Amino acid sequence: MRFLILLISSFVVNASEADTVSKMLDADRATEQALFKQAGGVFSRPKPGTLKLKLTNGKEKEFLDNPSDGDTHVNYALQKLYPKAGFALLHLALYEGEDYLLLRLSDGWNTVLPDLPVWSPDFAFFAIAHDGGEAQYTPDEVAIWSCAATERGCERIWQTPRDPETRVSTYAGRRALWKSKNTVELTMSRNDKSFSAVCMCQIKACRCSPDPQ
Repeated sequence: MRFLILLISSFVVNASEADTVSKMLDADRATEQALFKQAGGVFSRPKPGTLKLKLTNGKEKEFLDNPSDGDTHVNYALQKLYPKAGFALLHLALYEGEDYLLLRLSDGWNTVLPDLPVWSPDFAFFAIAHDGGEAQYTPDEVAIWSCAATERGCERIWQTPRDPETRVSTYAGRRALWKSKNTVELTMSRNDKSFSAVCMCQIKACRCSPDPQ
């Protein structure tokens, strides 16, 4: 009897997870169709499960879904366009949790982010303020990236301290708010206590006050 109850409970949980993923994919596809039109043919779906991108350098890039029941599961969907910055953002629906892929439209350079980037007014920088919650499927992160520091792509130029063993941020992100093109206010928490810092950024470095380091 106990085994049967555990089996039923497992089925209910898996069914609930599958329903959540299905709703997420439906929302992604609706957003994606509107963005396809806005992008003017740059993105397309030549067949189900394949997202295709025509780069401005003439090359093409494809992202293939992997609908498996495990850690390798991923579904790609176009989430946002940043035409002034020359980037797009893909949503990665994972088996547990989600990630985002920041993608440069000129050459396909990309990097995985745990949350939506919050761009500076001139799109030279973006901030990440991510709270991974109790599950920590995507760990906490508070960071600032520069997209003007190198032609190779954007790079992280500031982040909160990380646990030496897990390499995870010791602060959970709450909010990022740009006050000017190079000044951002970051709100974060640690041990259920809120903390705010104002960071002034140059091309390759930021100085925050007070400094959570």
